[in-house]
Amino acid sequence: MDTRRPLSVLYLTYGLEPGGAERMVLSLASRLDRSKYRPLVCSLRKGGALLRDFTSNDVKVVITPKKRGFDPSVLPRLRRLIVDERVALLHSHNFSANFWGRLVGRWARVPVLIATEHTLASRKSQLQRLADSALCAWTDQIIAVSQSVRQAHIAQCNIPADKITTVYNGIDVHAADTTRPRSQVRAELALPNDCPVVGIVGRLAEPK
Repeated sequence: MDTRRPLSVLYLTYGLEPGGAERMVLSLASRLDRSKYRPLVCSLRKGGALLRDFTSNDVKVVITPKKRGFDPSVLPRLRRLIVDERVALLHSHNFSANFWGRLVGRWARVPVLIATEHTLASRKSQLQRLADSALCAWTDQIIAVSQSVRQAHIAQCNIPADKITTVYNGIDVHAADTTRPRSQVRAELALPNDCPVVGIVGRLAEPK
C-alpha cells in the first residue's frame, strides 16, 4: 500500500476577485486528484468574492497581504508558508504573483516552479519585461493562455520558445444549463425563432 503523503501544490495569485486567472486557479485547485496532490491557494490581496468558492471546494486559502508596488517584506512570509506546507510545486499567475512567486520559490528551493501568463506582454512596463526575462532562468515552465500571448512574450520579453507553452483555458461545458428548449431562451431574450444569434462573452474592462 502506498502511504506517501500527497504532494502540496501552491497556487499563488494576486487576488480572489472573479476574473479569468482567478477562475482558472479555482478550477485547477478544486479538480486535483486529492490522493496524489494537496492544493493550497495563496492570495497577495485581502478579500475576494471567490474565497467562498475555494473553501466550498475544500481548498485551503491563505492570505499573505502585499503592499502596492515593490514590497519585499512579503518574501519571508511566503517562504514560511512554503516551508510549513512542504510545497513541492508552485504555480503562479500574472505578473505580480509570477514575480514574487519565482523569487521566493528559488529562495525556498521549491522543486518545480511554473508561471502562467494571461495577458499580452505589451501591457507590461519595460522593467516588468526585463524582470520576466531574468526570472525565466528560474522557471521550469511558462504557460501562455493563447498563441498571441505566447508569441508576444517570446518577442518582447526574450522568453525562449521552448520554455513557454500554450495551454488554452478549460471550460466546464457541463456547468451550462442545456435543459431548457431553445425557443424558451429566445423568447426570454425577445429574439425571433428564425434570426441568427451571435454570442460574445467577456468582462467589461479596458484590457478586453
